[in-house]
Amino acid sequence: TKAAALRVAASEKAAEERRRAFEYEKDKEMLTALKRANTQKRDELAARESKLAEARERALGAQRRELDLARDAAVASAVGDANRAAAAAGRKALLTYARRQARDAKDRVAETAARGE
Repeated sequence: TKAAALRVAASEKAAEERRRAFEYEKDKEMLTALKRANTQKRDELAARESKLAEARERALGAQRRELDLARDAAVASAVGDANRAAAAAGRKALLTYARRQARDAKDRVAETAARGE
């Protein structure tokens, strides 16, 4: 009976060890599957982030080109405005000079006529 009790205890111990080994293998497989799923998800997120970064760069490049075109147009407009203003100022100065010359000539003619020459 004592030997039978020892055999039963040994059998129960062996069964418990087999159960623990089975649960350990099952937990190990589940952990491996979780790691694999986590790696796959991380790779998917990295790919999505890469695509978003590329899209962002394309959008920024397009926006940069639009801003460059707008800047160039503004510069061209400002240069044109400056040229027109300079031409108008030049015409005004030239007209003022011509009027002064005409007035001076008129005054000389009047002075010459007054002296009776």
